[in-house]
Parts: sequence; structure tokens; C-alpha cells
Amino acid sequence: MKRLQAWIAGMATAVVIAAGAAAADSPAALATRLLDQLDAGQYAAAEATFSPQMKAAVPAHKLKAMWESLPVLLGAAGARGEATVSEADGFRIVAIPLAYARDNVLARVVLDGDDRIAGFLVQPPPPPPPPPAADASFSEQAITLPALASGKPGLPGTLTLPRGKGPFPAVVLVHGSGPQDRDETIGGNRPFLDIARGLAAHGIASLRYDKRTRARPQDFSGTFGIDDETTDDAVAAVAALAGNAAIAHDRIHVLGHSQGGLLAGRIAARSQGKVAGLILLAAPARPILDLLGEQNRYLAHLDGSVSAEEQAHLDALDAAIAKVRRDPRRSCWSCPATTGSSSNGSTRWPMRAPASSRCCCCRAAATSRWSMPTGSAGNRDCRGRATASTCTPRSTTWASPAKARARWTNTASPATSMPR
Repeated sequence: MKRLQAWIAGMATAVVIAAGAAAADSPAALATRLLDQLDAGQYAAAEATFSPQMKAAVPAHKLKAMWESLPVLLGAAGARGEATVSEADGFRIVAIPLAYARDNVLARVVLDGDDRIAGFLVQPPPPPPPPPAADASFSEQAITLPALASGKPGLPGTLTLPRGKGPFPAVVLVHGSGPQDRDETIGGNRPFLDIARGLAAHGIASLRYDKRTRARPQDFSGTFGIDDETTDDAVAAVAALAGNAAIAHDRIHVLGHSQGGLLAGRIAARSQGKVAGLILLAAPARPILDLLGEQNRYLAHLDGSVSAEEQAHLDALDAAIAKVRRDPRRSCWSCPATTGSSSNGSTRWPMRAPASSRCCCCRAAATSRWSMPTGSAGNRDCRGRATASTCTPRSTTWASPAKARARWTNTASPATSMPR
């Protein structure tokens, strides 16, 4: 009888332990454990819970730089809010509010089917946009962009229509870099919402949508490029307007901000004649190679000092740019010198520079490696010579900023970057 009682007690203990383990393995518990490890400075332990892609994109030292920059930007850490869990295509997404002395942010942890952390970003919680006034001269309606040819689902967006008789001219609003929402929310500002409603007051419709890197970070595993992040969805938005009876099909324009402005011509070219014109907001007006060093130096000097690590990165970037200028068939990332992490956290994409300098290069120096196979004719190198080369990614990596001087920090999906 004593043996039976001992066996029963042992089984009961095992059941309790198993139940505790199951509870500990819940999505909310896994996300909470990650935050606990970060708070404790256990960055290597946190990295051990990452998927292989995440480990390559955000190793422990980059995770440390990101996490420890938050108190510098936002003040002392406070309490955490209640975790909420959602699902999308086999991924669990856990959102946990984090309170700091000067602001609040939202931590999002993405878990794959093996309970590994496949994505992690910290960003301001999006405040609800103000509804249109009751007597507004426009209406807003939810819309879903067409699915992509690759099979990826369409993105959620908002169509703003003037009141009255159409069809109306229309504008597609294309974001800058980073996982932006449809309003391009930055702190308490929503520039795309303001633009959309301002246009509507003047009889012009608009379509804005959540960027794929924000709405569906799970779509960015393995190799991906600028078309996956921006171009394809903008083309789908143009197609959505062209198929709407309330829109004047010969008066559809694309408004691109920053990176969106850089890609506006590419979006128009791929829209098969549906785009009547382009509007560029803060788009690069000079060659990419000129901007790379300038942008990185500006960010490194924002706090009044440049660390040895940052200076090493800047020196490596200068060396890489010099090599590309001498031999435009090379990319920045094929240069051995570019082994440091980027100080601005920009995503690495294959890009063609503006027509004034059709150089095959990318936006920021980091650890990515790029190949240059023969491609579309008509490109030009840094010295204006015709070349048939175009950049394509051989692998994709991401680096978080060592010193971010902004009100938020995005990290951990290779699809993310610091908004600007």
C-alpha cells in the first residue's frame, strides 16, 4: 500500500510539473521570459531562444545595444502591461505594453511553430486615430489590397473618398523605411492621415495601408528584397484604385515619402501605365553613395560623441564606398571591410540609385553580402557608364542601432529598420 501511495504521489507530482511546464511554454510566458532575460542582462540566454534567422540577424551584442538604449531614450523602466496573443499563418504574436518614465512602448514577440522567437520589435503603441468629424466632406472605408502574385495576402488599408459625385483623382501613399502603419504614425503625429484628409477636402481620394513589415512580419523569413518590402504592395494599391469605379483611372498618382519616394519610379514602371504622375516627399535627391556616409555620420554624432566601434564602422563604410566608386560592379557588401554593424539600423536592400547616378548599391553599411549578376540593361554605374549589372541579395541580415536617437527602437525581424 505504501508503494502504491508513493506511486500515486509521484504521478500527481509529475502531472503538476507537466502542467507547470505547459503553462510556462505558453506564448505569453515565452515572451515574458524573453523580457525577463533582457532585464537581467542575460542576452546570450535570450539569443539561445531565437530561430536561426533571428540569431544571424540579431546576435546577443546587438540585442544588448538595442535594449540598453531604451532607458537612455525613454527614462527609467516601469511596469509591464498585460500580454495579448494573436495568430497569423502559424505564428503567434505576443504584444506586451512596456511603461517608461517618459513614454510607453509596445514589445511584440513573434513565435514560430517550434516556440522559437522569430521576430521581436519595440515601438510606440499606436494611438487610435481621431475619427472624421461628423460634417466632414469625405468618408473613410476599410479596404484590403489585392493578394500578390506570390500568394501573399493583401494588406489592410483605408480608402478616403471625397463626398459628392466622382470619379475622383486619387493618390497612393507609400511609406518610408521601417514597419510603418497606414498613417505613418511617428509619436503623436500621423502625416499620412493628415495628407489623406487634406487631399479629400480638395476633392482628391487616397489609399493608405499598413506596410507589410508591420502587418505581416512573418512574411520575411529567408531571402527577401525591396520589392517584397515596398514595391509589390504599392503596385497592388495602384491596382486597387484602378479597379474602383469611384476613381478616375487616368488620374492615379503615387506619393512616396523617403524610401517610398526613392522607389516611386519603380512602382510606376511596374504598374503598367496606371500611374499618371509621382509626388516625392523627402526622397533622396543625390547619389546613394554620397548619402551613405553622410547619414551614418549624422546619426553617430547625435549624442555629441563617436565611440570607437562607431568610428570603426564609419571607416569601414568609407573604404567600401571607395571600392564601389572605383569598381561599380562591386557592391558595398562584397567588400571585406564592411563587417561592422550599422549605426542607423536601416534595412539592407538591393537598390538602384536615382537616374543621376545609376549605381548598384544599398542604403547602409552592415554585414550583408550581395551578388551582382547580369540583369536589366540600361543601368549606369557611379561614373555614368552603361552596365548590365543589378544587385540581387545572396543573403539578408539586419543590425540594430548601437545609439538610436529617436523615440522608438525597432529590432529583431530582419524586415525591420529604424523609421526616419
